[in-house]
Amino acid sequence: MIKSLFRIGLSIGVSLAILALLLRMFTTGLPDSERPSILPVLQATSPGLLGGFVVVLFIGLFVRAYRYRLLITLAGEQNVPSMRQMLLVTGFRNMVVDLLPARLGELAYVGVLNRGYGVKLQHCISSLSLTIALDFIALFAIIVFIVVKQAFVGDVTSWAIAALIVAAILSTVALLGLFFITPWFVKALVKTRPKWLEQGFGSTLLSLLQSFNTSLQAVLSSGKAARVIGVSILIRIIKYFGFYLLFRAVVSGSFAELAELPVEHVIGALIGGEVGSSLPIPAFMSFGVYEAGSALVFQLLGVGDQAATFITMLCVHIWSQAFEYMVGGVFIVIFVMLNRPAVNNSQISDSDRIHHLSLMSLGSTPKKLMIFAAAISVITGGGLFLVYQLWSASKLGAFSAPSAGMVALNADDWLKLSQENTRHLDGFI
Repeated sequence: MIKSLFRIGLSIGVSLAILALLLRMFTTGLPDSERPSILPVLQATSPGLLGGFVVVLFIGLFVRAYRYRLLITLAGEQNVPSMRQMLLVTGFRNMVVDLLPARLGELAYVGVLNRGYGVKLQHCISSLSLTIALDFIALFAIIVFIVVKQAFVGDVTSWAIAALIVAAILSTVALLGLFFITPWFVKALVKTRPKWLEQGFGSTLLSLLQSFNTSLQAVLSSGKAARVIGVSILIRIIKYFGFYLLFRAVVSGSFAELAELPVEHVIGALIGGEVGSSLPIPAFMSFGVYEAGSALVFQLLGVGDQAATFITMLCVHIWSQAFEYMVGGVFIVIFVMLNRPAVNNSQISDSDRIHHLSLMSLGSTPKKLMIFAAAISVITGGGLFLVYQLWSASKLGAFSAPSAGMVALNADDWLKLSQENTRHLDGFI
């Protein structure tokens, strides 16, 4: 417990230190009147565009859940969760994916899916591994589109070429690792059969590796590669479209010049933020590293107002995390409420526990359906209420008084000016 609290405290400290460093870097030398502030920018966020982001967030949630379920089915899993169950798992996964550095929060997907719905461990790991590789491929396809678009107008930027090369390398490494290196490694272990693999944990690990490889090969030989890649590209498009709406929602009321940026520049900054979040830096919810990655891209693109871009991406991060944690929190509460152990864990062997942990899944009773509907209503109502409060706050005006003015003319000048302007008038007060 103390160790966990220490890690959380350390990650919060690292995030605050990075944010403070970036803030000092981008605002040093600016007069007070030109320094952007987080609260006014959040206050000025467009409720309509923010609502559009929430809608796209839920659409992306459904499509992601569909892809996970499709991969589990193609892997040969007999106990395939329902679409409603996969929504709960996906919502929780989206919440915690950035909670740990290097995207280690992805492992929560494996734990919830395995222990909650009895999906075999090898299928959980294979579907997670494949989605990561497919995300690289989808990212590569989107960057290719951006480069081609820039080539048509004769303005191919250096960041796009660099991103294309990095995405191509990551995609190649991911595919080679899953479909060539993994089978070769498993065959080599089976052939050499070291002594530590003969019994105990080593034997269980070898069995898991063999099952994992079999699961990957089943997906590869299913003939659904084009379908899965197409869904993955659709997920990326939905994600970046939603975050572009959120970016526009933030800048529309505060930074009009940033609203004029091309779409591909904004997407490049979002990709830079993702790369920053994937670094093995112990930042809390990726705060600090996300802003650093996106700020670097904006700087490479030559955007002048670096302070505005930093505050904008920080506000984008705050809004996205707020909604994703709200959705994920409600979903995990539903998961805990509606799932109960179906078997006594003390009677399960270690081998069976690794291959198939079976717990009672969501049923279709009216009571459970009512709980599910109530949770969705809470999410929707809470989001609408938050948008309404933001709209109301935007009508309050500034929170602080304007700066003190300066006298431009002396008393004699004001007297002469008033006499000249009222000389043609005839009347009294």
